[in-house]
Amino acid sequence: MDNEHTATLQSYGIQQHSVVNYAISLFSLNPHSNIKNVFFDLKWNFPGSSADYLDGTCYIYSANLSLTERIFYSYRNSELVGQNAIVHSGDQMTSTGGKHTITVNLPLLKDTVKHVVFVLSAYHTSTIANFKNPGFEMYDLNKKDQSLCSYHVPNANKQALILCTFSRDAHNVWNVFQLGVHCSGNMKDDNQIVATILPCLRNLRI
Repeated sequence: MDNEHTATLQSYGIQQHSVVNYAISLFSLNPHSNIKNVFFDLKWNFPGSSADYLDGTCYIYSANLSLTERIFYSYRNSELVGQNAIVHSGDQMTSTGGKHTITVNLPLLKDTVKHVVFVLSAYHTSTIANFKNPGFEMYDLNKKDQSLCSYHVPNANKQALILCTFSRDAHNVWNVFQLGVHCSGNMKDDNQIVATILPCLRNLRI
């Protein structure tokens, strides 16, 4: 190949030593699909033999990337983006781990919703590194035994893990993009989480 026609990272304004975050499309849901209600199981295994908690949270953004609403353990039912369009289960614990289930009812979501971002964060500790295999699985509410997509991060090393975004494009197709971005922050102070989410969404360009 002729080198003068070969694109490089510098061709796109990305300089040496830059940190590049990328998103991988895991699943797409077109507007003609029979799937109208989905849920995300945000899961973790306990560190060792002692039970401990992570917080599964979703952040809802409009097309201009304004944060419209947060859904989490103490605010479980959406209002601003559609009454009960997004619902948080609260804690679901077993002897080996836990999960938070967040259900998204697409027909109830307002047209202004562009991105629904899912995050796990540690409430009691400064890192989720000791929690085994944090991640999510997505399901059709009517076929709870068949995972539509999943993503797990074995080496999470900060307080919060931005797992994925469920985002709507200009053709009303919903896409699940794997993010896997680590940052500080939790539900006691999520300013850094919000600051980290924004460039992830800007980079999607959908």
